[in-house]
Amino acid sequence: MTAMASSPKRGHNWPPMAMALAIVLISTTVVSAAADSYIYSSPPPPYEYKSPPPPSPSPPPPYVYKSPPTPPYEH
Repeated sequence: MTAMASSPKRGHNWPPMAMALAIVLISTTVVSAAADSYIYSSPPPPYEYKSPPPPSPSPPPPYVYKSPPTPPYEH
């Protein structure tokens, strides 16, 4: 078991991994800084609430003809 602890290859993967991680982080930062920012604007609501119209006035009652009053009777 002591052979693995003293193995010269242990730890040799870290420099390439660190370099790859650094490249990924730098490229991500550069791409996000260079990209045009997108301003999100939400769509308008599907409808605007409008209060119901006031009730329409009721139609006048139907016209009923009434004859004029008769003149007073004179003697």
